[in-house]
Amino acid sequence: VVLDNVAASTLTLDQLRALESYVHTLGRGLTVVGGNTSYALGGYNNSLLEQMLPVSAEAPYQQERASLALVLVIDRSGSMSLRTDNVSKMAMAREAALLATEALRPDDQLGVLAFDIRNDWIVPLAPIDANGGLAAVQQAIQSIEADGGTDIYPALARAYEAIVGSQARFKHIILLSDGQSWGGAYDQLLEQMRANGVTLSTIGVGQDIDAQLMSALARGGLGRYYFTDRVREIPRIMLRETNVVTRPVAMEGR
Repeated sequence: VVLDNVAASTLTLDQLRALESYVHTLGRGLTVVGGNTSYALGGYNNSLLEQMLPVSAEAPYQQERASLALVLVIDRSGSMSLRTDNVSKMAMAREAALLATEALRPDDQLGVLAFDIRNDWIVPLAPIDANGGLAAVQQAIQSIEADGGTDIYPALARAYEAIVGSQARFKHIILLSDGQSWGGAYDQLLEQMRANGVTLSTIGVGQDIDAQLMSALARGGLGRYYFTDRVREIPRIMLRETNVVTRPVAMEGR
């Protein structure tokens, strides 16, 4: 089995267990090729995939890291209000965004854009301190309510327009959605992102998502694609992705 630049999150737990049995019990071969969505960047740390490999995916501790601009693009369409296990997807999305804020430094730039068929800045892209501090940012996130349809492209384009002008070393967008959307000029947008050093990861929630679109956006945005149909998993996935972005897990140079 060859995994070429594959994120751990793209494999289900059952698939990982099957692969573990294939390697450890049957003694068959596994080759893992590195890249921008594998090893530490692919969320291998503390996963079954890491246990199969002769290397650790935990990045060495570095006290300093470069500046970061992060935009969370969160679906607030009506379907996000549906409840599973006594909790709504919207409530878990808010919790996920709150966890993401706690992983950032006060001088990191954060923006939160909520969308249905419209899109609005809940938290304008700026350093957390400039938006009133962590408490004010979290209070604004708590105000997001679900209603309306789903239109991803205008929200994604607006997030890109805001972040592309940032002077931060790392510029990253996380898109979270649970539904289908209208079309858009995604190829051109992704090309602009790559040309300007903006990366994009996506989180798909529930069986009604356009998995092909969400995974293609993450691939084209040189980021990671996550899927879950367990509502309570949303905050954990968001935190994992935020940790990947905020920790210096890639070594660049000659």
